[in-house]
Amino acid sequence: MAAIEEAVTIYCQVAKARPDAYLNGLATSLSNQYVCLSELGRQEEAAAAIEEAVAIHRRLAQARPDTYLNNLAKSLNNQSSSLSESGRPEDALTAIEESVTIRRQLARARPEAFLPDLAASLRSYSGRLTELGRQEDALVAIEEAVTIYRQLAQDRPEVFSPDLAASLRSSANALNAVKRESEASAALREATKPSNET
Repeated sequence: MAAIEEAVTIYCQVAKARPDAYLNGLATSLSNQYVCLSELGRQEEAAAAIEEAVAIHRRLAQARPDTYLNNLAKSLNNQSSSLSESGRPEDALTAIEESVTIRRQLARARPEAFLPDLAASLRSYSGRLTELGRQEDALVAIEEAVTIYRQLAQDRPEVFSPDLAASLRSSANALNAVKRESEASAALREATKPSNET
């Protein structure tokens, strides 16, 4: 926590003099500060840090979308978690929906670079929908994430098999919530299957 606070302080100073060079570093440090504050249970300070990070990344992305849109999506993911932890599920859903929209756009242009990020946002999106009792919509989101992770795990099982397994377990929970127990059992079996098993 002390280290990231020092980094934020330094970036604040240099970003005032050269915003074009250091604003992204400030926003990234604020995102890291959010994580530390959240882990320490300092939710109000964490929310302020990620809100500032989102505002900076949004400004940068408006000026240079090719460079900064994915950074905005990352900050929105964190903001969604922060809003959920603060008991604001509707606002949390809005943030993660924007992240999914951005990452879907990026993945269409460069799937090899951004499909993993899209899948991660879809997992979070499914969680936010579940919190609001929108079980069918949550299932659609997590099934899309499973489809992406299954594709990624075929090419790089050592990297993406754990993400596929975690998404399959979430899918099983979503399937159980809508009374599709046999499909939920199949998803759990796939989740526990060794990654090298055909």
